[in-house]
Amino acid sequence: RDSNSPQVKPLEKYDSNTIFFLANNEASQSRIIFYAAGDKYSPSVSSKMYAFNQYFSGGFGGLVMNEIREKNSMAYTTYGRFQSPPIKDELFYFDGYIGTQNDKTVDAIGLFMSLVNDMPVTEGRMDELRSFIRQALLTEQPNFRSVSQYYEALKRMGYTDIPANLIVPEIDKMTFDDVVDFYKTYLKGKPMAIGIVGNPRLIDLKALEKYGKVERLNISRLFK
Repeated sequence: RDSNSPQVKPLEKYDSNTIFFLANNEASQSRIIFYAAGDKYSPSVSSKMYAFNQYFSGGFGGLVMNEIREKNSMAYTTYGRFQSPPIKDELFYFDGYIGTQNDKTVDAIGLFMSLVNDMPVTEGRMDELRSFIRQALLTEQPNFRSVSQYYEALKRMGYTDIPANLIVPEIDKMTFDDVVDFYKTYLKGKPMAIGIVGNPRLIDLKALEKYGKVERLNISRLFK
């Protein structure tokens, strides 16, 4: 039967940094979510998106995990990456996360935002990124039960071939300047929405204001 599924809700674009704080007096740690709208998605941006995501958030070797958890002990877990929509021409977006102690919330946000707004550049990692992405794409195979769903999902996203056949040739000739260019175009200095669930008795809400306007949410209204 004809269907308009999947339906994608329009993503919000923010004019300035905005912090949404949801109080939980019993929270043993705070959960922090970062969001910034990108641009309309098409397969043409996928290779640079793959490369940026691997550099910025590629597991323990990624910039975010290395700087926030390994070097500064500011988080139990953290990531920051661009997500593609299920339909071509809808907005892709940046999605970040930190799970940390309540009393480290402000400092953890400050460190994350410093990486977002002034990303450290390590050009020597390009060969490593290229090798990892090629291997991941060339070995990516859908389960035999999900081949048809995988095929239909790619069509909705605008692909006319499997992603590896498009992305691998572009990755092979990509330079680190391309990764930096993607970052500068779609993330650096972009207005960010930050959602926090944490204990207000242990988080300095006044100090959060230097990262954006703080709006306190009411849990009964939020889930009404």
